[in-house]
Amino acid sequence: MAPRSTTSIALFLVLNLVLFNFTFAIDTTQSLNACPSDSLKLNVCADVLDVVHLRIGSSKRDSCCSIVGNLINLNAATCLCTAVHANVLGLTNLDLDVALNALVNYCGSELPIGFHCPPLQT
Repeated sequence: MAPRSTTSIALFLVLNLVLFNFTFAIDTTQSLNACPSDSLKLNVCADVLDVVHLRIGSSKRDSCCSIVGNLINLNAATCLCTAVHANVLGLTNLDLDVALNALVNYCGSELPIGFHCPPLQT
């Protein structure tokens, strides 16, 4: 039988290799780099951000909040910032943080505490 120190070292190395492989097995690129295709349909939310009042129960409000609700589960804040930067909503001169907060609150959700839209990358 091998000495106790050799067994301990071998076990330590095997454990490190297993844990090292787990760190590379996690795919974070999709969640960080891509928003769902629904985020491109956010133009139905333009009325909310343009301060045109939508009636409760209207189809535009339902469509907008349905998309925002789906995004809330998928890093919504970043996706919404990307959509606004890409001018998907067709609006200009918006304070992004205020606009996104209004949109998400309008649909009954909340942005993460202290969240600010990242600046547009050129």
